[in-house]
Amino acid sequence: MTNTKTSRKHPVLLWTTLVVGGLCNAAASLLGLGVAVSIPFGLLTVACIVGLVTHYRGR
Repeated sequence: MTNTKTSRKHPVLLWTTLVVGGLCNAAASLLGLGVAVSIPFGLLTVACIVGLVTHYRGR
């Protein structure tokens, strides 16, 4: 028996973080804030994608 309540929280958190990270990355690029600001948001976005794929493949 799996705990569906706990297993549903992680994808929601990952999707929310993915959207926020993507928007921040786009805003940093549009505002010309530089690579030092844009790269961490890009890495956060990629990490969320990896986490979502890993969660999907594990089901």
